[in-house]
Amino acid sequence: MALALLTRSLVQYQWSAAARIGWLAGLAVGGLLFWTVLDLLAKRSTGAAWPLALGVVAVGSSVVLLYAGSLKLAQLAGALAACLGVATLIGWWRPLLSLARGAVPVVAVLLSGLWLAGYFYAEALASSVGLLALAPLAVCFTATEAWQRLPNWLRNLLFLAALLVPVALAVTLAIRAAPAEELVAPAGEPDF
Repeated sequence: MALALLTRSLVQYQWSAAARIGWLAGLAVGGLLFWTVLDLLAKRSTGAAWPLALGVVAVGSSVVLLYAGSLKLAQLAGALAACLGVATLIGWWRPLLSLARGAVPVVAVLLSGLWLAGYFYAEALASSVGLLALAPLAVCFTATEAWQRLPNWLRNLLFLAALLVPVALAVTLAIRAAPAEELVAPAGEPDF
């Protein structure tokens, strides 16, 4: 439903029949795969780690969407990041918190919808969007037996590094692709 609403104007006015079938099928499969992987990872993770990981991705998404030229989408991603920040705090307070039931579908649909809107209706780079979508997968190694043998401080450091590298790369690509003249307020107008 979200995919149909996001691409309605493209389907009606821009895409040919073959492009319509290809794009919609590809996006539907990609969205369901993203949702499934997030759900599987959330079932293995309790506490603050998973909301923190999704929050970092949402913050990165906000910056990418800002540099793609859409303040509104950036603000929506920032609002999602704020909600995930609260979930992270609750996860530290209640270590058995799980996002596996109920929260993952909402986050998956919101993030993928923001990315699609940024790509199709703003100027978000496909590479930045792809890196943001793959960032949560960077923490898959936390389920291994070798991971459990590492000291807690090292696990936390590796977890954050694996998550921050693709997000930072996505943000860097978006910043480098943004036209410089659009990022500066015109003379005489307030800069807020």
